[in-house]
Amino acid sequence: MPIVTSTHLELNLDSQNASYCNDPRGETIRALEQVIQQIKEGMQAGDLRDTNGNNSGSYDFTIETAETIDEWALDNLEQVRAAYLASGEHPDNFPEDDAEGLGAIASNIESLYLAAIESGAQV
Repeated sequence: MPIVTSTHLELNLDSQNASYCNDPRGETIRALEQVIQQIKEGMQAGDLRDTNGNNSGSYDFTIETAETIDEWALDNLEQVRAAYLASGEHPDNFPEDDAEGLGAIASNIESLYLAAIESGAQV
């Protein structure tokens, strides 16, 4: 099962339509509810309609994944390296070309950051 590495939501609303003039908050909430419902239904992009049926915007929802923690670590080498070094590890011990070693570091990235913060390092 792939690992979710990030999500991105891009939302565009056109508040110049007449329905927004009558009830701007309500119409905005209705548009956001459309986005929520469509994402729940598995859609990743779509157009939004106001109460008058006019196109009032669009959204694009992206989910980025990696097949394994090792793959994620290779794709995010600088972030893994920063966590590793911030935890006090010596730079010469960083497993630059070892996907399995990088994956092990990545799976411990939260504890590495916490250890670095506790030691007073700037993270």
